[in-house]
Amino acid sequence: MLTIYRTPQPGQVDNPPAMQQAATMQKGDWLNLVNPTPEEIRLVSEQTGIAEEFIRYPLDDEELARVETEDGQILIIVDVPVITDSPVIYDTTPLGIVLNDDFFVTISLNQLDLYNSFAGGRVRSAATFKKTRLTLQILQIQTNIYLKFLRDINRRYEALEARLAYEVTKLVHGEAEAEKAQAAAQALFAPQAGANAAELPGTELPAAELANGLDILALLSKCGLIKSNGEGRRLIADGGVYLNNERVAEHTRPISEADFSNGRLLLRKGKKVYHQVIIK
Repeated sequence: MLTIYRTPQPGQVDNPPAMQQAATMQKGDWLNLVNPTPEEIRLVSEQTGIAEEFIRYPLDDEELARVETEDGQILIIVDVPVITDSPVIYDTTPLGIVLNDDFFVTISLNQLDLYNSFAGGRVRSAATFKKTRLTLQILQIQTNIYLKFLRDINRRYEALEARLAYEVTKLVHGEAEAEKAQAAAQALFAPQAGANAAELPGTELPAAELANGLDILALLSKCGLIKSNGEGRRLIADGGVYLNNERVAEHTRPISEADFSNGRLLLRKGKKVYHQVIIK
């Protein structure tokens, strides 16, 4: 399928409209080819002067991402994210962008709905005749889609990980312990859902001991998270200690009342060992 988009150039019309579809090709147009027929490939090549092989390359699902130049033409091939109907929900497909002095051409096997991102002036300063800017804008849009899909994949992964942890704990220790562990995890990762922070492993700290002066190494030792100050220094140097979800940079860091919220402080060792400290 061939679709032509056009942004009137300054001076052609008063108050030029946003990018819109056109019926015929002219210089400054964006030509979008989706799974094109041989006739459409030949037509675009003849009308734009772009080599047919530059149009055909992105139609190979296994084509490698790259940049090529030849006779004043630039071919950019990138892998962009798509949603599939298969059990593997997310996949990638090649997107080809070809530029010459007069035209901007995009080629893909799948409908990527590129134009809707620009329709109605959604992307500021987008214009079909501003080819370099349009290229960067399309790549930015695809990057944002990648990030959106990655966030969704991460959410799915965390849900499966939590379910697996629950089932294994239930199998080994029983349902009561599995429920307890699940409540502890919710207290860490979903406090907004009203999870019970009391389910977290913790240590009570007398207020007098805090007032007498305490550093991070002493606190880690008191909580049983390190066996020696040397272990604690190495752990902190490697970036493995967090206080209230902020990495501890110095092993001499003092602990004060300002570190506590509602009488509680959260320590993390590595990626998965959490421990709360409660002022007594």
